[in-house]
Amino acid sequence: MGVKAADFVKSTEEAYSEKRGYIWATAGETWTRKKQDALENKYKSNPEKYNNYRMSAEHGDKWIGHKVDDCSGLVKDMARKHGLTGIYHGSNSQFKKNCFKTGQIVKGMKLPIGALIFTGNEAKHDHVGILVTETCITEARGTLYGVVHTPISNKKWTYWGLLEGVDYDFIPDGVDKPEPTNSKKAKKHPTLRRGDRDDAVKELQTKLANAGSSLSIDGIFGIGTQSAVKSFQRSHGLVVDGIVGPKTWAELDK
Repeated sequence: MGVKAADFVKSTEEAYSEKRGYIWATAGETWTRKKQDALENKYKSNPEKYNNYRMSAEHGDKWIGHKVDDCSGLVKDMARKHGLTGIYHGSNSQFKKNCFKTGQIVKGMKLPIGALIFTGNEAKHDHVGILVTETCITEARGTLYGVVHTPISNKKWTYWGLLEGVDYDFIPDGVDKPEPTNSKKAKKHPTLRRGDRDDAVKELQTKLANAGSSLSIDGIFGIGTQSAVKSFQRSHGLVVDGIVGPKTWAELDK
């Protein structure tokens, strides 16, 4: 089982309620005077090279004492709160690499809450927000605004994507994430963590046993299974968090 879309949205709305700010290239950190001074100095050292930091360097002091994100950083931090790893920092990368289904927004179409909503065109998606109601998006809009609500009817929103690891109420028509050329179709697995009980856990335990772990195949994700997962992650160069997400499944499937 993955993260419930409603829980993902709840965390997003908590970020809105706590009046988070916007600083380029951040994802949930608390902004300080020291960080602001360092950012200003970085921008001043080479304004042309660090042009993306200009607004944050010039206006970021208004967010000192607040948690801050940029647009894709907000998505990354919300996903991280629910144990979802491997989320890229960059809206275009999130669209292309972290969404298992995507599509173009068509007037009148219904999308599930928790979906990622993008601006841009088919080639590049340069901004992202999270659909929190059928008509409202929460987005880290910019340094002057912080984390705000924006209607989905705003014409800047052009594409949607469903984030890997989130369980949505329904799946709209769209384009499935393409499989690598000349490879077998990858099996989609649920994200598993301690406390889960089902056949997917049995499959996990069987794969861990085949990889050399010694544990009972009982369909219960207990401390023994968690320990085996961490050992497997450590030996395969993965993040050792005991949570079985897409990257851990990919290694187990090899």
